[in-house]
Amino acid sequence: MTQLQRARSLAISTIVGITSLGLGATPQTKAGTFVRSGIEFCEVGAEGNRPLTTAESSINAGRGSVSYSFALSRTEVTVEQFYEFVDAYGRFDNGWPNPFLATRGITIDRTQPSGYGLDPPLRRFGAEMNWRTAARFCNWLHNDKAMTREAFESGAYDTTTFGTRADGSFTDQLTRSPNARFWIPSLDEWLKGAYYDPNRFGDGLGGYWQRPGSRNEFLKYGLPENGGESDAITSGDPTQDPFVPAGSFPQIRSPWALLDTSGGLREMVEETTAGQFARYHMGSRQSDGVWFLADDVNWPGLQGDPMLLTGGLRLATSIPSPGSAVMLLAFLVPRRRRPRRIGQSVKDRVFGSFRVMR
Repeated sequence: MTQLQRARSLAISTIVGITSLGLGATPQTKAGTFVRSGIEFCEVGAEGNRPLTTAESSINAGRGSVSYSFALSRTEVTVEQFYEFVDAYGRFDNGWPNPFLATRGITIDRTQPSGYGLDPPLRRFGAEMNWRTAARFCNWLHNDKAMTREAFESGAYDTTTFGTRADGSFTDQLTRSPNARFWIPSLDEWLKGAYYDPNRFGDGLGGYWQRPGSRNEFLKYGLPENGGESDAITSGDPTQDPFVPAGSFPQIRSPWALLDTSGGLREMVEETTAGQFARYHMGSRQSDGVWFLADDVNWPGLQGDPMLLTGGLRLATSIPSPGSAVMLLAFLVPRRRRPRRIGQSVKDRVFGSFRVMR
């Protein structure tokens, strides 16, 4: 390996290290996907796609159109990913033990500084949380996982707005802040990610599938070891059904390669009911008693109090700029050494070995 090749290799490694700290765009791991803050995301393009028609969905007609590109996490946030947040936030939370932190796979553990521990066998399952906890999770990611109280309270959502009026309606900020780096998807973003296909009726002829997994018919429900394609219904008794890890049905994908849009947990969105009494959760869950309704583009969603109802979180984020890593590489790749000129200035000796790559 030549000196220039070694330098380029070092530069690329440096870029990966820097972006893993949240200081730049993360290189894509494969076409249409990238990793940010340890979470894999799938790009959702086709900006300005048409909304659902009345013929496609009488309930969600007019929804699903998004004018910009964005990305959604390939699966719901897992217990392991959620625990990293719980372990950090628990050190600042005065409400210990918090029942909305000690959910599936998270244990009460007084030996840990946060007061919470991780149940390793459940680390790959979808994590349960309420809407306000999910908002704080987004804030923490937005702030590069900083270990300060402020990092949990603003960035994507202003938690000082969180409250309840006398009539039971909530005062929470309705949608993400304009510059949020991570957020809870809007209803339109969720519908597009789960059902819209830019080539639904042929090359460049977009439309919506009726059911998850780029299907118009129902999936084959059951456990993966039994040939199932979704755990939305297995035995029909949720107390008897084993938990299925996130991503256990890799062959069932949305048009954007999202997994688990059927089964797992119902996924929260920003959408609110009239009067702001509840937030919506979309899609089916494991052992779902209404799977035949929930696994349909016409499903209105489940309503619930943002403080009480728990569900899964499929994170949304922006798509990295393709030029940011290239520009950083330009400043990190050294040029070939040349003999130093007599009288060369200190500035030249320090900076002369770097050049912009064209």
